[in-house]
Amino acid sequence: MTGYITIRRKIMKWGWYRDGNTCRLFLHMILKANYKDGEYQGMTIPRGAFVSSYPELAQEIGLSVKNIRTALEHLKKTGEVAVSRHSKFSVFTVKNYSVYQSGGSQVAENRQSDGSQPATIKESKNKKIKEIYIRTCAREGHGIAAGNRIPSRGTGFSNFAQHEYDFDELEQQLLQSQEV
Repeated sequence: MTGYITIRRKIMKWGWYRDGNTCRLFLHMILKANYKDGEYQGMTIPRGAFVSSYPELAQEIGLSVKNIRTALEHLKKTGEVAVSRHSKFSVFTVKNYSVYQSGGSQVAENRQSDGSQPATIKESKNKKIKEIYIRTCAREGHGIAAGNRIPSRGTGFSNFAQHEYDFDELEQQLLQSQEV
């Protein structure tokens, strides 16, 4: 298997986080779940679901079948997962999988920190880049966090004009570095 999953820090506030077996099983289920629709023995297995069995899950994460049953009962009781049993296998579904794992044009976050509508992954990434840039500039004392305009990403030199530079000294340093 390749790829990755996202885990938000707010999982530490989740009710089952301190229950080691339940939390471990849930994370394992997110890791195993289909990231896109698939097929198994003529059945469509949707995104967020996977085919397995209780003994197989127990073997994969090193728990007993009884521990798996108990952890699954916890997760079913609070609505995190659903189980559809068949004669030789079960289909395990992580409910609200898209909330936990966004992909493509899916929503990246439930809510942005400023209370606006959810953003796409690209919009969310751009917002994070700007936030990091503002924090970095503030830490370095460039005053960007004090309300100055964030430079455009066009040429990368927009912020250059906001600082005073001794161009003669910079030129001397450049010439000296080329001589060495």
